[in-house]
Amino acid sequence: MSCRRTPCPRNRAGADSSRPSRASSTKGQGLPGDTVNWELVLTRAVFAELCRRLAENPSRVSVCPSGLARLPDRHTVLVSALEFRNGARRGEANLVAVGAASEAELLARLRAAILRPPVDTPAVFLALGTGDVAGACVGQALSWRGPEPLGAVRVIAEGLPVVRLIPSQDQYEPDSEGNEIWSRTIGALSPPVWRRLTELKPAIVGCGRSGSLLAGALIRSGVQAATVIDSDRLELGNCGEMDLVNVADVGRSKSQAIADALRSLALADSEISDVLGGATSLPALLAAKDAHFLFGCVDNGAARLAITLLAQLYLKPMLDIGTGVMETASQGRNVGFDIRLLLPGRCLSCFGGLRLTESAAGMQNPQSIETDWRLQRLGSLRSLNMAAVGMGLRLVEDFLAGIIRESTWLSADYEDGVPRVVAPSVAPVANCPICALAGLGDAGLEEVPGLLERLERGESRSGGAPTMGSGGSGATAQLWAP
Repeated sequence: MSCRRTPCPRNRAGADSSRPSRASSTKGQGLPGDTVNWELVLTRAVFAELCRRLAENPSRVSVCPSGLARLPDRHTVLVSALEFRNGARRGEANLVAVGAASEAELLARLRAAILRPPVDTPAVFLALGTGDVAGACVGQALSWRGPEPLGAVRVIAEGLPVVRLIPSQDQYEPDSEGNEIWSRTIGALSPPVWRRLTELKPAIVGCGRSGSLLAGALIRSGVQAATVIDSDRLELGNCGEMDLVNVADVGRSKSQAIADALRSLALADSEISDVLGGATSLPALLAAKDAHFLFGCVDNGAARLAITLLAQLYLKPMLDIGTGVMETASQGRNVGFDIRLLLPGRCLSCFGGLRLTESAAGMQNPQSIETDWRLQRLGSLRSLNMAAVGMGLRLVEDFLAGIIRESTWLSADYEDGVPRVVAPSVAPVANCPICALAGLGDAGLEEVPGLLERLERGESRSGGAPTMGSGGSGATAQLWAP
């Protein structure tokens, strides 16, 4: 398994590669003595409830136990609930939120909370404006090293809003070259929505027929940082329907070949990374933690389960794309696809029909996964993959525009040559074992082995909040391990 993170050597349309990069800062690279940057990620429900509580009583101090995602240069505090269910476990971190009715009061209340912290470190302290200064926000992180900067507050909701801190950091403004290259996309989406798209920072798991199309579509839409993840090497049979590769790439890793092609499409300051490893590899875990959005374009339930687990643990929105040309006893040849846009709180099990028993078995024993495509389906159609990828990307665009507010499932079948697309409505599932892990972050990884063992035995409902020490052992101990 390996991971490469390489800036693009040149841009498209011959732009001047000497111009400043958005990602050119060398601060916070995890070197000894460096300050670590912090982020705060909350679900929409938590953020709305915090704002409501503090508006009603600005003197209140709200403490939320939180999950924690660690990277060398950034730590992210994850808040999916104001209190963990049943109080079964404390968080690895905490959010301390206070309110204030003026900007001056914001800083004063923040400092007071940090000087007399009601919780142990690490913690993120947030002061939210109320009344006339509603929307104003200041924040600080506190670790064993002392105070550290809070770089961003992200809300997992339609539009993926980023709460601007005071003093707000400079926003990226596309230069004239970017405006011209993507002028049609900017005109269709609007400049704010296109900017959100360019800053999406996706991790794409699966670089085959659908994944290569999706990766190319994202970069061609202006996305400036992306990671492509795949454990396979290119074979001659991949070159027909895949995008961005040719027969000269046979023998190379799919992720590296796709990443190199993406670098030739992207602007000079883009950052394209490739991971040679599957969804349960350590480089894939690190890439998922670093990403703002997960895309799954895989062809087996075990990989889908791994991706949806990561999305829940680290509060990542995700898009899953699956296509198929099958032979069924009742319908004969069946052509169709499923696209699922999932927000934290809904997963591929409770909102997507993922078969948990066999998927969990595959995660625990990867050798049991059938790899001969001829035993799984009749074949693959580039036209079908293009339709699915295009429709999936449209869901993401409308989510970033604030039009789509909830998890969305589109299922398409071609009947007599005419596509029929439906949006299945699925009621929330109580005690979903996957969604029970939402926002636990790194500590939740310990729960996965035990969960997989229970799922393989057919225990498909959570008995409550996960507890420390409930993880399993055996083959699953190698999940996301070096």
